[in-house]
Amino acid sequence: ALMDVIETVLSLTYLRLVYLKDVPPRSAPIYGLSSAIMTFSKSWLFFSQQYSCNYCDIGHNGKKGIMTWLFFNG
Repeated sequence: ALMDVIETVLSLTYLRLVYLKDVPPRSAPIYGLSSAIMTFSKSWLFFSQQYSCNYCDIGHNGKKGIMTWLFFNG
């Protein structure tokens, strides 16, 4: 949950730096890249955990259910 909060703060900071003109956006790419890396690392962590436990949390779902979940959450 803490990583979600940090990721959200980074994303909102990026949006503020890009779209609001009251601050110079020089550091915006760093915040955007940090947020994207955190999103990727969280996804990698989740899928590697599922792989190592033989899909113990999502293995009961069929391919259609998993693809639907990936479409709406990924």
